[in-house]
Amino acid sequence: MRRAWSCPHLRPRRNPSALTPLAKQDHSLRGRLSALDGALPRKTWPSLIRLLRARKKRTGEAPQFVTGHGELQRALDFESRREAKLVWPDIERLHSLLKGMHVAKADDPQAQDRAAQVDQLLQKLTPRIREEPLEVVITGWHPSIPQAVRDAVLGRSEASLGEMSPVDAAVLHHELAGLNLGGSRLRVRPVLFKQEVLPAAPRNRRAGPQRRDREGSWLPHTDDVGQWSATPWAIAQKHAAILAEAGSTEVIDLFCGCGADAIGFAERGLDVWACEVDAGRAALAFRNVAMFEVKGRVDVTRGDGLALLEDLQATHPGAALYVDPPWGSAEAQKVVAREALTWTALLGSIGGQTDVLLDHEGPLLLKLPRDFDLETLPEPTRWTLQWNMGTSEQNAERIVKTISAFRG
Repeated sequence: MRRAWSCPHLRPRRNPSALTPLAKQDHSLRGRLSALDGALPRKTWPSLIRLLRARKKRTGEAPQFVTGHGELQRALDFESRREAKLVWPDIERLHSLLKGMHVAKADDPQAQDRAAQVDQLLQKLTPRIREEPLEVVITGWHPSIPQAVRDAVLGRSEASLGEMSPVDAAVLHHELAGLNLGGSRLRVRPVLFKQEVLPAAPRNRRAGPQRRDREGSWLPHTDDVGQWSATPWAIAQKHAAILAEAGSTEVIDLFCGCGADAIGFAERGLDVWACEVDAGRAALAFRNVAMFEVKGRVDVTRGDGLALLEDLQATHPGAALYVDPPWGSAEAQKVVAREALTWTALLGSIGGQTDVLLDHEGPLLLKLPRDFDLETLPEPTRWTLQWNMGTSEQNAERIVKTISAFRG
């Protein structure tokens, strides 16, 4: 027969591992408090703050930790991964002190002193916010990224990371942690003492190199896809410079879209044979070419560039080949869809015909997304890479827009 427990002080101690599933899933202080006897009444927290303020008026002693709702919410949301045996005694004591606090009178001295004990426990259970300058270590840069590009992405000299304000460090972590450049993800590690955390990044500083391009296209005629996919003018000029400096006078643009790069090549003095399989976009490219008065240098053909390539190579031997492959619609730009931008993915986007690209005898220039895995390029040592940044005019000077891969 199972023995009944009659004395409250002899009841077995609550086993943290036997608590509700929430305790196993939610490691925040809020979740662990809820795992005991359900969520505390919502009025508990404003009542706690009122009691602490009333106690300060009565005794002159300011709270050690809870100075307002912000500090309180930070404490409740903090996720502790410490062993249960280390934190549960304090959490159980905290829960017992908070019980009934939602109905406590603000002028009750005993309730005020209880609130002070809660304040001390919250300070013990929550890490200290760093206030002094600290070092931030950033790793995961792809080896081909030059120092100037690293500094541009950081918005500061990499050498200055040795002593940063905590707020600046929090902003940098928010902006860069997990950013994929060239198939390598950045890791941002603030050098902190144990049980010490960074402050929250201010909301007005939460933009930066993570965001996708939303500046729109410089072309007068475009469609929804062209708004995000058309090469920015400054980068189109860089593409033209790469081919011109390699001695090219002609270029075959296999997937010209709305014609951004074709116009850039023609403006530099190259003759361009541009192909676009989509009728609507081919018409937009033709209209853009006419607007920029380079029509005599650009021949826009509606058709499959890969199917036309052999004839174009025969007609224009030695012409450079420019490839801005169709990576998909705007939906494909979402983070979830961008886990495997590789040479194999490029194969799929152009029907598995990359051999015809690699067999091209003249100069070959690829425009690649910034998160393309550069290690998957065939014969990677044969390619010269250029990292293309946005412009200050578009408030995008810290954003890597694309990667150019050139094989002479």
